[in-house]
This record gives sequence, structure tokens and C-alpha cells, in this order.
Amino acid sequence: MSHNGSFKDDYESEATQLVIHSRRYSLLVPSRLEPFVNPLDPMAEFPLWAKVWPASIILSEWVARLKPDPQRTLLEIGGGLGLTSIVAASYGHRITFSEGNADALRFARASAGLNPGGQFPLVAHDWNHPGEIGRFDMVLGSEVVYRESDIPLLKKVIDACLAPGGQVVLSGEIRRTTDKFFEIMSKTFEISAQRKQLKSDDEAHTVGLF
Repeated sequence: MSHNGSFKDDYESEATQLVIHSRRYSLLVPSRLEPFVNPLDPMAEFPLWAKVWPASIILSEWVARLKPDPQRTLLEIGGGLGLTSIVAASYGHRITFSEGNADALRFARASAGLNPGGQFPLVAHDWNHPGEIGRFDMVLGSEVVYRESDIPLLKKVIDACLAPGGQVVLSGEIRRTTDKFFEIMSKTFEISAQRKQLKSDDEAHTVGLF
């Protein structure tokens, strides 16, 4: 993917409309996945960021109901297309969006410009070097525990980016990987969880909010 031109020059995209907590948002998504998939090894770096996951909608609904505090700093990790951070900014939260994939970062930045909420930091964040963006009072993430290999990196990110006494809020569909992650995290965190249902016309998703 070329990054020499404008967003419209570099990407084929379409806008999807989402309603979060009675507010309408526009989110740009890739028109096709093929430009982001390695044909020799499609699953190696499959663009998981290129979809609006049910878990990101659940997390966005949660942050929309969170009372803004001008003293509290929020960090979204693995933010994908940017929905949760865009919603957070529109409700007056001090949010920083972070993402390791350069294409996802550009989609999120372009979408941020389509929605109310003003400017907020969107930063490239390599989980192998997690301490470079500072510490935050709250760390947010949706579908960040997807593979078992994610677990040690994610723990490293949380340890590096969460301020003392801070809170982590994660959402995701329940998998065996999720259970293993929270078993590890329960050694240092007090964990509470609830199940949320997200229903559309033809299907229902059960998402855990931790």
C-alpha cells in the first residue's frame, strides 16, 4: 500500500454509519481486503483491524456512558478503525488512540475528521516497545486478546502504560484465549466481568466486558 498521496488517493474506502448511545457516527472502512492481505500467507497478517467488531461497539457504548473527567487520561490500545476513541472524544474524554498498523492508523485519522469531538492524539504504538507513549489512568481495548501469542505482549503493554491505581476496560467475544489471559491477569488485578448482547437483524453476539 502506497502512503505517498492523500488518503483518497491511497485507499478505496466506504463510509458506514453507526449509532452509539443515540449519536450517529461515520466510520471509513476498506472497500476491499485484498490490498492488505499477503497472498502467499493470507492468515499471517490478516487485517483484523479492517472490520467494525461487535466488541468495539460494546466498548464504545460503555465509554459513552462514562462521566468525563478533565483530569483523567484514557488510552485505547489496538484501536483498529478508531470507533471507541472517536466516541470517547465526542463525549469530552481525554483519549489517546494507539495502533500498530500504519493502514489502520490512517483510516482512524480520516474517520476522526468526519465526526465531532475535536482533535485527539492518534499515535503509532508498537507493542514490543510499549512504554514510549507514557502512562494513562485508564487503558481501553476491544478484541485485543485474539491469539494466544498476544497474551505476553498485551500484559507488557498494560504494565507499561497503566498509571498506578489505574483501570483497564477490555471487551471481546469469549474464547479459550480470553480465559487464559484473565487467569494470568487475576494475579495482579481485581477483575469484574459482565456479558453484553449485541443484536442485529439477522444475528446476535455475546460480548464480554471486563
